[in-house]
Amino acid sequence: MDTTQEMNLVKTNYCSWSMIIGTLGLILAIIGNFYLDSLLQKYLYFFAAVLLTGSAVLEKQTFFIILEIIVVVSTAIAFIPGYMLFKAAIPLLLSAIFLGNYLSSPQNRDILNLTGALGIILLALGYAIIHPAIYLAGGVVLTIFSSIAFARGVRIAILWAILNAVFSVTALYSILI
Repeated sequence: MDTTQEMNLVKTNYCSWSMIIGTLGLILAIIGNFYLDSLLQKYLYFFAAVLLTGSAVLEKQTFFIILEIIVVVSTAIAFIPGYMLFKAAIPLLLSAIFLGNYLSSPQNRDILNLTGALGIILLALGYAIIHPAIYLAGGVVLTIFSSIAFARGVRIAILWAILNAVFSVTALYSILI
């Protein structure tokens, strides 16, 4: 079994609608980093996640679809007033459900997918705890996962590698200041 089959990821072309849509999502998310704790940031993150989800769906990238569904739900929850514990529990619950299902398939239980799953769990935990160190850890792990997937031929993974690298730097910056 080759590495692409092990990852259950499909190789893609550099220039496609999915890359264009995903790049727009990437740009919106990066712009959102400059509007800390604002309504505009919530909107930018939400629409970025929707575009990145669409990009992952077009490319049939199960792992990135799971990641973005969790992010879309998490960003949508940010608009709803309520208890932080409730808001934090939802991303963690979604992670457990989606990753349990995803990792139940033997072809998805390689070291790379387990690394990606750890990144998603840390991201969801970051939403739950709202601590930059957790976001940093999740971002670094997802950057590694996405970079390796890109190196193995999953061209669309570059979007998540860049995005999580930017989020990692942002989280590190917030820790240091």
